[in-house]
Parts: sequence; C-alpha cells; structure tokens
Amino acid sequence: MRLNTPAAPIPPTVVDQDVSGTQVEYTDIALANGTFWGSPPKICKGDALLHLNLEEAGTATRLCLDLLIDYWNEVAFGPCVEGAVFELKQKRRPVRISMLDGYLTIFFGNTGETHFHLCTDVHRGLGKQAVHPEVAHRRQCARIAFYREFGPKQCSPGSWGIRMWNGNDMQMCSFFLPSPFLDDRQKPQKPDWSRLELWNELRRRYLKETMPQPIPAATVAPYHS
Repeated sequence: MRLNTPAAPIPPTVVDQDVSGTQVEYTDIALANGTFWGSPPKICKGDALLHLNLEEAGTATRLCLDLLIDYWNEVAFGPCVEGAVFELKQKRRPVRISMLDGYLTIFFGNTGETHFHLCTDVHRGLGKQAVHPEVAHRRQCARIAFYREFGPKQCSPGSWGIRMWNGNDMQMCSFFLPSPFLDDRQKPQKPDWSRLELWNELRRRYLKETMPQPIPAATVAPYHS
C-alpha cells in the first residue's frame, strides 16, 4: 500500500485534565480530503476502495480502512462519551466495504444487516437532493487525534487510541489500540511493550514521526492469573 501523507508539521501535543485529575494527551493528524472523490459522487467498494492510497482516499477514510480492515483483529472501537463507552471487537475481517458521497460503510455480515457509516470525506448529497453546506460540514469528520489517557497521579498511560470528531466537535468514534497492560482478552498482564507496535506504526504513517516510545528488544512475557 502506497502512502502519500500530506507534508505538514506535527501539531503540538495538548493535554486536557478533568476535575478527577485524569489527563488525556492529544496529538492531531493533519486532514486532507481524497482526490478520488469528485462531483457527482461515485461509489467505490471492495478491493478498489482498499487499493486507494492515502492521497486518493483522503486521510480520514484511509485511516479508518487501516484500523477497521487491515488491523481489524487488534482494534476495538465505538463511541466513548461520559457515561457510555462502547468497545466493540470484530470476530472476523469485514466482508463488505463501500464509500459513497463521503460516507464509508462497513458491513459485518454477508446480508448487510449489521453495518455502520462514518462520514469521512466531502458530503454533497445524491442526485437532486443537495445537502446544505452547513449540514455537510457538521456531518464530515473534521478532527482526528492520537490520544493517551493517564489516570489521577499516574505517570504511565492507561490507554492508547485514536479519536475522531465531526464539524460540530462531537465525537464520532474512538479506536482503542492494544495496551501493554492488557492481553487480547482485556485481562491484566505484565507490561508487554510490543503491543505498542501498532500505535507507533500509525504515528509513523500519519504524523511522519519516529518511534515516540521505543520498544524494548526483549519484551516481558505476560503472566497468567
């Protein structure tokens, strides 16, 4: 897969802290719309969609394809708001994907009954049903950031992930990346720093950053409780 990340300086990492003392570090990804999507909107699906590079697909679309297709077995995902956290895991690689009028659609079964949509690129409307520019702006992903979360008085992160917001600054989805402190079943384990490989690889692709957290040559084997 060829990646043509737009040349841009890495945004500074900002820290949000709430009243409990929990801190979240955010590093934003520079977003660019895909060159493949034009007007009128055209559908793209299956392998044709997967074969689009970063410049053609657009930053948000290509990143979602990486997370939900290429690394489907490593990533949990879902909304993460106060009082409601969804950590969904796919049992197998999605069988159908498509992109139309800015909306990336992921199907989890052959029948298409279970699926979801993310507006990752320009949304114009289909046919004569034009979408008002303000509505289109609200719906499209406008911000994506890597994040690390630190609990109160903790010097080591408790979670690593990627979060996306729409044009109204409302969260669309969070992607929970592997944690060194949890195994694939989300059970506590001794730190396995190799589980940061995906975090570091995605930061290299989308921030053009060298490894932010060096991975030890010898990892610590997890223990069984």
